Amino acid sequence: MRTKWAGTALAVLGLALTGCSGEKHDAPDTGVVVTEIETVTASTSAPAPTEAEAPTATETPTATQPPGQPTVETPAPPAGPVLGARCIGADAGKTAVDPSGVAIMCDDYQWRENVGQAPRHSWADEQTKWVQCIQTHTTEECREMLNP
Repeated sequence: MRTKWAGTALAVLGLALTGCSGEKHDAPDTGVVVTEIETVTASTSAPAPTEAEAPTATETPTATQPPGQPTVETPAPPAGPVLGARCIGADAGKTAVDPSGVAIMCDDYQWRENVGQAPRHSWADEQTKWVQCIQTHTTEECREMLNP
């Protein structure tokens, strides 16, 4: 049974790969028709363009630019955080230096100038206040005090 299935699978694969062409041979043990598989190799790399065919640096077409127009280079985005950019809560308290040389810190979801301030994280700060309140007050009292 296994040989018959394997022979059938090879025959189907052979037909698919060769486009239903090739010589057919009968397998003596199974009676299954097996197709010879022709090996086809394809090159995945195109030949390098000659100097005459290669576009120059100022004539490289892009998807939105017609050929023959000069390429406009856009500056790369800054490699790290910049003053005024948003940051995530997990970065609260982290410090860096922005590209202009200003010392910055992630403070309350934004990169702000680092002047020695204690970093704020509004969500975590609210959670801390709740934990501290619930230790000495009831849930209802804390809701009234913290959710005006």
